[in-house]
Amino acid sequence: MKELFKLFEKSYPLTFFKSQDLKDNSKQLCRNPVVQSYFKKIETPLQYYQAQMIHEALKNKKAIQNEFERFRNSNQDLWQHINYSERNLLFKPQAEIIKKELKYFEVDNRRRIFVPIFSNQLNFYYDVETAIFDLKQYYNLYHDFKKELVALDLYKGAYYQPGQSFAQCITLNEKGNNYVLVDPYGKCLTFVRNKEIHFIDLSTLKQEIYLNGFDEIVNPFISDDYKSFFVNLNKLFPLKKGVQKKFDRIISKEY
Repeated sequence: MKELFKLFEKSYPLTFFKSQDLKDNSKQLCRNPVVQSYFKKIETPLQYYQAQMIHEALKNKKAIQNEFERFRNSNQDLWQHINYSERNLLFKPQAEIIKKELKYFEVDNRRRIFVPIFSNQLNFYYDVETAIFDLKQYYNLYHDFKKELVALDLYKGAYYQPGQSFAQCITLNEKGNNYVLVDPYGKCLTFVRNKEIHFIDLSTLKQEIYLNGFDEIVNPFISDDYKSFFVNLNKLFPLKKGVQKKFDRIISKEY
């Protein structure tokens, strides 16, 4: 699979970072110390999307924390006379007003993830039991949270839903570990299969192909029908004669 992907990646090299806007945005995102905890330099489109995710996660984290502090301070007289559950219930209506303005996605059992650099459990606190921040060990998360950072692929393809990122997930399997991202702005297709990641440039494709979608390639990719996937990919992305011969030889031998 890797060998076949390389034929397309070499034949259609990425133009992603030729955009001055994307270059400038990459540098700006990398100035963030949390982004630097993951990588010092953005070298791939997927890292760019992940840096975006970190940026949005920190905005959400700060917005929820600030609103909780504002609400608690404005209800201080009442706060000391109610218990943990009552504090969460009291804050919930106001929290929902703020959260309507924030980006999030859902995972198992419709659990909302507002801060995808944190675990599922910490996201539960940010979404449902925000009064946990009355406790010192959790209040420290406001400023000291490096040890709580999770792997950027923890939520797999679930993050890349419409409105979350430049890239949108156009298909993913049931486990969420195989998915395809399309980025019309950066003109890039990203294929993720477990830890294997590949990129194909879209700048040579005609507009009608974007409009018609990529079902012919993404459906076989997700269903592990790799022969159909590569054959259909080849229809969209023709290869030069010598490369095509190599492609045909590998397809006939391995699939």
